[in-house]
Amino acid sequence: MPERTVDTWVAAAICSAFRDARIWDPTQAMKGRNWDRAFRPSEAGMAFIFEDKGTTAVTRTRKPPLQTHRIDIRADQLDWYCDEIEPASMIPVYYVLPKPPWDGGASSGHVPEQAACRVTSDAGAFPEWTYVSRCTDLRVGLSGRRSVDTGELPLPGSMKLAEFLQEVRHGRAGEWVAPEKTDVRPLRSLGRLAPEPEGIRQSPHTGSALAVLVPVRNLASQGS
Repeated sequence: MPERTVDTWVAAAICSAFRDARIWDPTQAMKGRNWDRAFRPSEAGMAFIFEDKGTTAVTRTRKPPLQTHRIDIRADQLDWYCDEIEPASMIPVYYVLPKPPWDGGASSGHVPEQAACRVTSDAGAFPEWTYVSRCTDLRVGLSGRRSVDTGELPLPGSMKLAEFLQEVRHGRAGEWVAPEKTDVRPLRSLGRLAPEPEGIRQSPHTGSALAVLVPVRNLASQGS
């Protein structure tokens, strides 16, 4: 499952859950500055960062299921999110890990038949077979490994994307931000750049994160 497809389906799920969601992808700049750190939200809401991951179809010879999918996780990128980005920005970073409900790769054609699985499959719609894991929880769950087979999902501490979006709606996932909170930093969404803080090393994987702000009017406390 290509990562760009995951990006698109994740964005569609967010917009279905929150009609006024602010989304910017990638939140990392592609050249020069490798993380845009100034974030001055124009309204209050819940903010979070998604690191979406695609899958590769694999065939195993011994361990069932023999047909599965594998998700590669770059250790240097994961460490960077856990040790530098989250502490510096105070915005939580979550990995999005799909568990495709089909065997093998996608069929041929511009729009393969597996595209229907965004809205319907034996496992439900995309948010029902895709899992969200906080970067720190994922690092613990991987225990030094650099990949995870989708048959192992969900990992400890993770939840379905559908459940995660409900947690955001009720203020239990993401980070509350408000215009007067001046110490919140990343997210490129409003395009205002700040000097790169000293001591932050070069991103090991630029241009891959999706930043989201769900305005307060879309939260359950506002009757939505």
